[in-house]
Amino acid sequence: MFPWQEEHNKTDNYDPKAIAVKCLGDTLAYDRDQIFEPGISMIIEPAALIGLMKFLGFSEIQLGPEGRVHLANSEQRPQPFFIYSFGGCTAVYEVLALKSKS
Repeated sequence: MFPWQEEHNKTDNYDPKAIAVKCLGDTLAYDRDQIFEPGISMIIEPAALIGLMKFLGFSEIQLGPEGRVHLANSEQRPQPFFIYSFGGCTAVYEVLALKSKS
C-alpha cells in the first residue's frame, strides 16, 4: 500500500500510515459486518465494484485511473493527483456510470 510504504506527504499533522491503517480497518468492518458510514475509505477491487453497480441497476459503467474518466473527450484531460497502481495492485481509480430513474 502506497501510503504505508512511501509515507508520501507526511507532516506533523498528517500521518499516511495512520490513514492506511484506518482504511484497512474500515475495509474489514465493511467486508465482515457490512458496516458503512459516509466518508469512510475502503479498498474495493474494481471488478467487485462493477458487479455491485450492475446489481444495483447502473449501466454504461466506465472505470479508469483517477482523472481519466470523463464525458468531454475533446477537452484536455486533467492531470491525475493519485497513482493508479502501486506494487502490482490497483491503487486509486474512478467510476462514471448511469443510473436510470425508477
